[in-house]
Formats: sequence, C-alpha cells, structure tokens
Amino acid sequence: GAIYFGDNSDADIGRIAYSHTGNSMRFTVNASERMRIDSSGNVGIGTSSPNAKLDVTGAIEADDKITIAYEAGSSDWELESTSGDDFTVSRNGSQKLLIDGSTGDAVFGGKIQGASGTSLTFESASGGAVKFNSNGANERMRITSGGNVMVGITSSDHKFMVNQTTANKIGGFFYNNTSTNAACLKVLQDGAGSSGPALVVRQDGSGNAITVDDGSDGNTVFFCKPEWSFI
Repeated sequence: GAIYFGDNSDADIGRIAYSHTGNSMRFTVNASERMRIDSSGNVGIGTSSPNAKLDVTGAIEADDKITIAYEAGSSDWELESTSGDDFTVSRNGSQKLLIDGSTGDAVFGGKIQGASGTSLTFESASGGAVKFNSNGANERMRITSGGNVMVGITSSDHKFMVNQTTANKIGGFFYNNTSTNAACLKVLQDGAGSSGPALVVRQDGSGNAITVDDGSDGNTVFFCKPEWSFI
C-alpha cells in the first residue's frame, strides 16, 4: 500500500509506501526515495540498506549537540569509518582530531587537557614506551616501559639521561631565580648500604672537568682538570 502526494506536474512526487516484499516502509520526496525503515527496524537516510538502528549516508549537522547513549550491558562506544577512510573531528571547520584510515594513527589539532582537579594520564601498552615527537616524526623524549626517561637518545640503562648532540650547546641547565637559601641542585645518595658515589663527573675531552664562576660567564673562580686528583 502507498499514500501519494502529488501536484499538477507530478502525481507521485511524494509518497509513503509499504513494501510487502521485504517488509519495509519507504519515504519518497521529490520523486526519489529519501528514507527507509527495514523489517528489523533499522532506519536508513540516503541509503536503502541500513546496517544499524540509524544509518545515514551523507553529512549530519546539528545546531546544538548530538547525544548518543547505549543500554546497560551493551558494548563500548564505537565511532567507525569505512575501511581505509580517515575519521575526522573538526570544530568550526578546523580539524581537531584525525584518525588515519590506513595506519590507525591519531593526529590532534589542539591541546590535550584534563578536567579540573583530575590527572592527565598517558599510557602505553605492556612493554611499550611513551614517545614525544616534535616538528614531525622527530623523537625528542622517551619514557621506557621500565620508567627510564631519555632526552635526545632512544636507549639507555639509566633512570634519566640527556644526550646533547648540537655543538656549543649546554646539555642541561638548572636555574633557581628565587630569593631563598635553597640549593639550585642537590645530589643525594641515600640507598641503604650503598657505597657508590653521590656524583660522578667525567670529561672525555680536553676541557675542565668542573668549572665554577662567580655569576659572570667566563669569570672562573675554581676549576678542576680531568687529570687532577682531590682526596
């Protein structure tokens, strides 16, 4: 059966029809089918073969917000694109999230911020590392699965290591600009029964092993050559 909505130029330009073959309800606008409800209750807009409760072919736009809820006991949320296609989240035409359809990598177009009063957690799979890249795929820092932190290097047995490979640049700089009596740097060896040194300074080049200035760069008040010994 069908209900027709026609005019002088087209007798069936609009129609609501029930198809007993396949048991579906079809809605026709401007002489073309626009929506279908199939025998299982799935609703298709822009498609005649809906694969979900709501299956839309084409863009969806909302003036306020779109809320999606699932029943208790059902599976987790899923946002899925066709195999090989990218999944993109944008705001005001500006891309904020891209999930590459080929690699599965996620690309963010803004900052990641935790809610007020909560922690922001970055977690890798078991045995994996957390890597921080900048300027493309250039790795700058890594935290291994064992908790070692490395800057400028990708492999180390030490808990914290900085590798400076640029000439005439300082590998690390500690700066205390407060008017307190606190030390800028404190090295403490507090392991029970430990006999190792608290600080090791090694110079493999020809410069001083230790240089102390009076606050003015180049105005040295104390220095130690690598070949010197102090006991």
